[in-house]
Amino acid sequence: MAFLFGGLPLSQSGSSTYSRLYVDEVAGSDTNSGLEQATAFATLTAAAAVASSRTAIYAASGTYRNPGFGQGGGGNNAAMALQDVNHILLANLPGHYPRIEFDGSSGISARNVSQFEIRGFEVAGPSEGQASRLGQAPRHSSARGIDISGSERLIIHNNVIHGTPGSAIQVAGSDYCTIENNVIFNSTWWPSSTESAIVLAESRCDERFGKGRFRRCQGLRWRRGVSGCLGLR
Repeated sequence: MAFLFGGLPLSQSGSSTYSRLYVDEVAGSDTNSGLEQATAFATLTAAAAVASSRTAIYAASGTYRNPGFGQGGGGNNAAMALQDVNHILLANLPGHYPRIEFDGSSGISARNVSQFEIRGFEVAGPSEGQASRLGQAPRHSSARGIDISGSERLIIHNNVIHGTPGSAIQVAGSDYCTIENNVIFNSTWWPSSTESAIVLAESRCDERFGKGRFRRCQGLRWRRGVSGCLGLR
């Protein structure tokens, strides 16, 4: 598998066995086992509920939403939430283009996760809807596309993230994070705090890692202007 941490495939950095889960919004069902493409789950929420450490989660083309999407509720959670696990891959199936649409707290959320890679997703927030265009803030005015905290050894790459009320990507209280080759636009519409398209907040200075790296982030659009991070490290 193409996990890369510290320049090494994950299979060479202490993990040799993985389980696989499959998600297919069109042909899947949350009553399935998720263990094969033919028995895929229908939602990322179902996959997250059973994912344990050393799991690769592959999503087929489709639109994946948070529970309660579009019902006007103010307490909606993330479309995909992980906590207290390690060695996790969240990726598109080869040749597939999964899209996450959310109107809850975030598109993808992770807490206390180690060695976590996210790639190959479009993540679309609620700020591009009709209400936002008319100047009405969404219920989650600081909702973020990818929201990670208390984690380490993260790679977030080759995603398209847009329409987020808050940051497109926020990584807080974490360490050793690489963010590269993402396309981000129409972010940070509504937060009450001063957020940016990509935020590394309260980063830990762990002597084992001590890294935060941006590379080739394309088309970062703030609410009132455009900023790029091409070549920053």
